[in-house]
Amino acid sequence: MLRNETAALLRRVEQGEAIRVTVHGHPVAELRPIPGGATFVGAEALAGLRGLLDSDDPLDRELREGDDVATDPFG
Repeated sequence: MLRNETAALLRRVEQGEAIRVTVHGHPVAELRPIPGGATFVGAEALAGLRGLLDSDDPLDRELREGDDVATDPFG
């Protein structure tokens, strides 16, 4: 089920459910929400940080790199 329905299982975890993963009936892992999980921040909100960060701040560098034209890494 994990292989074929990964997205559906992750949506259930995102909603707060813990899911035990088994191999041949033996539990091997558990998928569960991260306590205090991360909040998604859109590109527009991040763009508003430009000019507020020090130029040597790693986030400032990443935001500037995000301004570059995206390229397809697979060709």
